[in-house]
Amino acid sequence: MATPALAMTLVLALACTGPRVASSTKFPTVSDVSISADPNVATMLWVSWSQDVPGNGASVGYALDGTEQPAMTVAASAGPNRVAIVGIPAETAVDVTLDECGSADPASCGSAALGSATTGSLPTDLVTPDLTSYQADGTAPWKFLLTSVEVGPGSFDGSFYTVILDDLGRVVWYRLTTGLRMTLFPRVAVNGSQLLIDETTNFVDGAPGIARVTLDELTDDESTAAPIGFSYSEGEDGSIYFDEDVTETQFYLDRLRPDGTLDRIWDCYAWVSAWNTDPYGCGANEVQYDEAHHSVLWSDFGTSTVAEIDAETGALIRYFGETPGGYAIDPSDIHLRLQHSPVWTPSGSLLLTTHDPSHLAAQVIREFSIDDAAQTATQIWSYQNPSGYYGMEEGDVSRFDNGDTLIGYGVAGIIEQIDANSNVLAVLDWHSKLTGHMTEIADLSPLIGNP
Repeated sequence: MATPALAMTLVLALACTGPRVASSTKFPTVSDVSISADPNVATMLWVSWSQDVPGNGASVGYALDGTEQPAMTVAASAGPNRVAIVGIPAETAVDVTLDECGSADPASCGSAALGSATTGSLPTDLVTPDLTSYQADGTAPWKFLLTSVEVGPGSFDGSFYTVILDDLGRVVWYRLTTGLRMTLFPRVAVNGSQLLIDETTNFVDGAPGIARVTLDELTDDESTAAPIGFSYSEGEDGSIYFDEDVTETQFYLDRLRPDGTLDRIWDCYAWVSAWNTDPYGCGANEVQYDEAHHSVLWSDFGTSTVAEIDAETGALIRYFGETPGGYAIDPSDIHLRLQHSPVWTPSGSLLLTTHDPSHLAAQVIREFSIDDAAQTATQIWSYQNPSGYYGMEEGDVSRFDNGDTLIGYGVAGIIEQIDANSNVLAVLDWHSKLTGHMTEIADLSPLIGNP
């Protein structure tokens, strides 16, 4: 997405509250200032300086598009200090100012202009989207959006970037998944301080795993080596739930505990083989853990069925779709076809994206009310974009507390957000590049591991 570089003012402020190690009535002497782009993430700046007296802590903030951004709190000490700044688009000039107090005495407070720097250019192979529809102020409704995009020669061929976009659709952070492995489910970890980035090998060679990453790369740990098949989700205790694909007729729901213990929870093929013995008749295209239910939604593309599994016992709680014996879909003329991304909404309904088998090249978002007593899944809402967006493969959907729905159209490369009345709030066009799971992020600072 081509956008002019925007000038921003970045403020580095040291707090003047709480106990101090040393007291001074003068403004600290600042020296050895350096501001430079990170060699691996060109949109991230490192600000380094030395000062002669310690501070209580430092908060780093900047104004972007006339709006002050959330501050990053870091330690400040006598001697060298270093802070990472994330959230700036590529090729953007930044003026850095240090506001600081030498003590609780207001007379010790002052400001110093540290200099200017410009973020670098994005990698040449990182395809960027266009924000083609937006709100009245020209922005998307999210502050930041986490997702992934495939940049190889075709879908499922490897070469994925995990990216974070701002509200103008500009890339402000990125990470390449190495070894041509696939990343379709980047998530914010339950601890709120890291990203989880899947590196799967269902369609490519290599060793699968999940990386835990901070935005400033102080943590980039690929040691979470789960035998992950295609999808995963994280429980509130840090356990990883994932599908394990052993052979074309052996599919399991597994759990990798934080201590490294691997549990096999559910045998999918043992359940579905009563109706379907086809190869990959039990393949999952999404595994979604839900804390409130303490269960996992397993989206089975081989049978166009969604099953809910107890995350502790492995008991089958319920299922509906095209597999016989499940909850009846109401009205009866609605069918699932290669559905993706089943998720419980804040109101307790079940939301998913599916092909519409009654129409060629049609993708529909469907919301169901689940009635356990009647064993029915009743459609209570549906949405089909009037422009006919359609992803032949993949797809993602989520619902927010305010009623907005965020939709990804898989290989079509379209991401769309609509409000509770189905009004389009924003559309990102990634030009037919496969995109992955999406998460809105209000504040990037918890994801930065600044020392």
